[in-house]
Amino acid sequence: MLKFCYSAGLLARASHLVVNLEPIVLTDAPRRARSMCAASELAGGVAPRILGWSQRLQRLLMRHAAAVSASTNDTAWLTRSASSTLGGLYKWALVGRTEYDAIVVLDVDVDLFLYTGGAPPAAGTLHADIVRFAWGGAMAAFLNSSLELVATTETVSSPINSGVMLLKPKLATYRRGLRVLEHGFTRQYGWEGAGAPRKLLRLDNLPKAVAARMKSAEMLRCDCWDSVGAAGDQGFFIYNYLVLHEARTFAAAGPYTPWADKWPLSQRWVAHHFFYAHKPWAPWARCLEYT
Repeated sequence: MLKFCYSAGLLARASHLVVNLEPIVLTDAPRRARSMCAASELAGGVAPRILGWSQRLQRLLMRHAAAVSASTNDTAWLTRSASSTLGGLYKWALVGRTEYDAIVVLDVDVDLFLYTGGAPPAAGTLHADIVRFAWGGAMAAFLNSSLELVATTETVSSPINSGVMLLKPKLATYRRGLRVLEHGFTRQYGWEGAGAPRKLLRLDNLPKAVAARMKSAEMLRCDCWDSVGAAGDQGFFIYNYLVLHEARTFAAAGPYTPWADKWPLSQRWVAHHFFYAHKPWAPWARCLEYT
């Protein structure tokens, strides 16, 4: 949290890179978040706006968590597919925040500037050009498109990773997601009892290379709801955007986004996502930059 507030706060001040950027923190502990992020202002950055979520979403997610936990004694499945990612479902609150044109959604284990010394790149550098285009040209293309979600694809467990996403808030999508939560989830039949993933995910509406990459993920290989986060945020975002939206409002991050051919540089802005147990706050994974 400290690192996010520092990086995002400085990025918001970096007029040579971005315009109209507001750092936000989604949390149920606003006082603690404000105290942790106060140092970002002392470092010359912008303090984040602290956001929560509606009581309705809170009730639905608490009911969902209780129902999933009570549905099985298989603790291994609960740990992989539910418990570790149920908290991530609160990200859905951001889909309803239509005061923003777009939101870059980052988990707390993502570092925006690990490769530029922990801070936004200086003006006149290649990294500055990369970030400026990512925030300017790519963002403009996203806003002018029909897309609502851009996320990274993976080949290990879940077809998409919700740790880094570019999101376009839409009330209709948000409200439909609340109805999905009302209808619930089961390990056998997934969200809303809709059935197994292979028949549901509209991968035929995606570029063949993206579809092939997604098909190699565990969720599609086993054709089941046993993958990491299936009952949490990753499964929920997959169901809403790749099933209900038939993948028509989704694009994979990287070379298959509609604006990828307009990228004028050979490099891209790389945000480092600390996967699995290799978190910067874990003593066994900590590097010098995080001591």
